[in-house]
Amino acid sequence: ADTSGNAAPRASVSFVVDTTPPALAVTSHENGQVVTTPTITVSGTASDATSGVAAVEVNGEAATLSGGTWTMPGVSLDDGANAISVTAEDAAGHVANYILIINYDAPDTSKPVITIEEPTAGALLDAAPVMLSAELEDDEAVATATVVVKLNGADVTSGCAVTPFSVICPLSPADGTHSATINCKDTSNNAAVQKSVSFTLDTAPPVVSVTSHADGQVVVAPVITLSGSAADAVSGVFAVEVNGEAATYLGGTWTFLDATLDEGLNAFVVSAQDVAGHSAVTSLTINYVIPDCSSDADCDDADVRTEDVCLNPGTAGAVCVHNGIECLNDSDCNDWDPLTIDVCVNSGTPQSVCENTAVACNTDADCNDWDPLTIDVCLNPGTPQSVCENTAVVCNTNADCNDWDPLTIDVCLNPGTPQSACENTAVACNTDA
Repeated sequence: ADTSGNAAPRASVSFVVDTTPPALAVTSHENGQVVTTPTITVSGTASDATSGVAAVEVNGEAATLSGGTWTMPGVSLDDGANAISVTAEDAAGHVANYILIINYDAPDTSKPVITIEEPTAGALLDAAPVMLSAELEDDEAVATATVVVKLNGADVTSGCAVTPFSVICPLSPADGTHSATINCKDTSNNAAVQKSVSFTLDTAPPVVSVTSHADGQVVVAPVITLSGSAADAVSGVFAVEVNGEAATYLGGTWTFLDATLDEGLNAFVVSAQDVAGHSAVTSLTINYVIPDCSSDADCDDADVRTEDVCLNPGTAGAVCVHNGIECLNDSDCNDWDPLTIDVCVNSGTPQSVCENTAVACNTDADCNDWDPLTIDVCLNPGTPQSVCENTAVVCNTNADCNDWDPLTIDVCLNPGTPQSACENTAVACNTDA
């Protein structure tokens, strides 16, 4: 009331007292958690029972606040420990703080490096086992369980000595060209670039033979040319020598010119060496004889089945040669088989040879299969191209079409031909009965 006793109307006011900061929590991560991504989303809860939460900031930037939950995407991290400051402010101006420590461990993205040390690419090796060795390098470590060694596509890792730094494999493949591959991963599962190496293994000597002369062969010329074959399926032939002197080698054949002979036995040693260094040796003896004859007549052995020749007639080197003749005419080649064509090729010469070429048939009778329902024909009779053709027919006569039904007329159409067919035509009756 005032001094005059006048009463004032009653006045009232409402107010809220908030003396506590909001409650703040991080739920997305634990303090000290290790992550492997360079950015993360941090989230949690914020509440104030009195005045309510006005804002949440993460590292000074406003987070999204909805219904008591806050979210801050795209928080960047440095390698190592990161202190993330989270603050929540209520409507009364009270602030709650939380420091979240996140440890960023940057993932290992570096691939291991494989270096094959031996064998060298394209190496030619002369003995097994072949030692395959490689160095394994990584900024962390190679996981030994991931090392895979393959030879020609087949896994051979079980026979290898494997460490985080190296792999050594004794390989014993067959002779030939091979390819080995090595794969691995590091402990962070980074796969290395596969490394491979090709090599050739040749453990066998070459094969060498003399084809121009047989061992012990008699010759009448004082100078001869020796020749033969030499081969090595893997590394190839490097050189051929005859009695220590180089022979000419070309395309699998070797030739040694002007080999001088003494009268009597002459020994020759032929050696071949392959590119891998293996050697093979063969030997033979040539018998140089000086006979005497002045003409072919002097060499006549009265055998019509030899060609009698005097080589070097009238000279100190003359010699009789009797070359066998297999046949003089086709009759000599008769093998008494009517189903062969008997021919004497190069008749009357040492090159003569009998050829007995089989034929399937000479006449249609040879093709008879005793089946009355086939047409038996000999195509190209009496030649190597002859062949029997037995063509089935359905019927030869009306009797073949008898279906034993008295109420059908049984007829063979086109009898005795591949187009033959039976026609069985029904009739209602044959007699009044």
